[in-house]
Amino acid sequence: MYLPNFSYSVIAAAKTLSEYFRIMRRQFTTDEWSQIESGQTDEEKLCTYYRLWCLKESYVKLLGIGIGFEVIRLNFNLIDKLTEDGQTSCMTTLKVDDIPVNDWIFEEMLMDHHWITVALRPKNMQVKRPFTQFEILSFNELLEDSSPLSDPDQEYGEQFIQKPNNPADMKKS
Repeated sequence: MYLPNFSYSVIAAAKTLSEYFRIMRRQFTTDEWSQIESGQTDEEKLCTYYRLWCLKESYVKLLGIGIGFEVIRLNFNLIDKLTEDGQTSCMTTLKVDDIPVNDWIFEEMLMDHHWITVALRPKNMQVKRPFTQFEILSFNELLEDSSPLSDPDQEYGEQFIQKPNNPADMKKS
């Protein structure tokens, strides 16, 4: 079984995983904590924790609300286990304030020790697009079909290049 090599440095503020989970308890529902705590090892528990956290982030980001949304209101149910790098799922379900949300799709993939989660709210749920594997793109591939939004501004570019790289240095001048 492949599990992400999650670093405990992420939980550096807490002395132990139990302490970290105690601090974060208010961000997850009882059902979600049952899913997290069902892991046999600390690594499995962290894996589920991060997966649920990424699902919550993807939902809130698509709403455009951000961190002000009380994520305890979201209750995700992980239908399938993703334990191998490259595995994908669109099966996870969501309840908001205990009401099932059926017009959202959550595409998930475990890739290179990271959860990739995309929240989608298609206008027509009858049209389900096939799940496309995520892939790592180079910078050039990313920009391949792009075009500038405006003409280059030489003067602005020169002024930008003259700025210090460190924002703290800007305060000194």
